[in-house]
Amino acid sequence: MAFSHYCTHMGGTLTYRSETGAYHCPLHYAMFDAAKGGLIVIGQATDNLPQLDLDVDAHGNIYAVGVKGLIYGRQANVLASPDAR
Repeated sequence: MAFSHYCTHMGGTLTYRSETGAYHCPLHYAMFDAAKGGLIVIGQATDNLPQLDLDVDAHGNIYAVGVKGLIYGRQANVLASPDAR
């Protein structure tokens, strides 16, 4: 599993900070807890971070195979997993 790196509030590019264990948005200081599935901790965002389901093939290549949650800037997810629809 991976997370979208766009803030759910206004699409700011998130950075991960190991000292807090969270993703931080530079626009309005939203924080998302990586250990709790991208849960919004503080800030103006109203949605948790979307989760990307990953798969690894026999050669070690990593592929996104589904999305849980709506990625900022999209009206629909083209890779949405059947569970998330």
